Amino acid sequence: MSDLRVLEYSPLPTPRQLKAELPLDEELRRLVNVHRAEVHDVLSGIDPRKLAIVGPCSVHDVDAVLEYAQRLALFAPEISDRFLVVIRLYFQKPRTRIGWTGLLDDPDLDATFDVAKGIRMARRLMREVTRLGLPIATELLGTTLEPQYLNDLVSFGCIGARTCESQIHRHLASGVSFPMGFKNTSSGDVEKAVDACVCAAYPRVFLGIDEDGRPSVVRTKGNPDTCVVLRGSYAAGPNDHRAAEVRARLVEEQALPAVVVDCAHGNSGKTVQGQKDVFGRIVWGSVRGVMLESFLREGKQAAPVCRGQSITDPCLSFDDTVALLRAARFS
Repeated sequence: MSDLRVLEYSPLPTPRQLKAELPLDEELRRLVNVHRAEVHDVLSGIDPRKLAIVGPCSVHDVDAVLEYAQRLALFAPEISDRFLVVIRLYFQKPRTRIGWTGLLDDPDLDATFDVAKGIRMARRLMREVTRLGLPIATELLGTTLEPQYLNDLVSFGCIGARTCESQIHRHLASGVSFPMGFKNTSSGDVEKAVDACVCAAYPRVFLGIDEDGRPSVVRTKGNPDTCVVLRGSYAAGPNDHRAAEVRARLVEEQALPAVVVDCAHGNSGKTVQGQKDVFGRIVWGSVRGVMLESFLREGKQAAPVCRGQSITDPCLSFDDTVALLRAARFS
């Protein structure tokens, strides 16, 4: 007997069907290719600029996020001599226990879990943001299925602290067409992120689906475009000061010696001021980029009452984000 604890199966469109419904035109494909090359060049040191990966902790209001993206796209050229600005669009949220798991899973925030709607909303938003000229960063959190619906619009992917040690996520990273970052574990172990970078660089085999939704054996070429993302931990505290040490470990392992610092999470103690402090002390160090959680309004709220404010972790306001990056440009 099987499925004793399964309520139902709800069919989804295949990746090919969704991409035909919401296709990329020639200009969008060109932009994504340019953005991926730019991210690669920054991580590899060919381009001396830093990545500035900024955006809300999670996407829950696509209209507010689009407004944020429009404002960010207008600002980005002002600092483009020092920073490659990448927008953070996270559609799935990891949870230690329970809670809202993101737009992709539950777009209406009411536990109806209309995943088909969530995937469409995410893809539609990503198309509009790409057309603004912004590279997109997102987390690959779920299974090997979800990336097939959105992978052609991603310029930087991230594997989070809870999944850094997951074999399937490491194997998935080995086959994506864009650079990948691996965060240190929730306990603060950076060596596991180094291991993940090494693992992803090699050809791997895993089970997934193809464009037509058929179960498939996926064989990858390996992905050498990886970096470690230092995000601290709530038990051990900040680890942004370990960037040079981690970079040296990556050199020892013959991996790309690229480190990005997440100014939020364990490095900031989940405070807005903490993000500002971390950014100020690391932005012109040996790191190749920084991550800032930022939205239209500062802080967070328990329910989506105030437009442009996070419903997950606290964010910098857009104005404070601009001020930080503008000041760093002249520092």
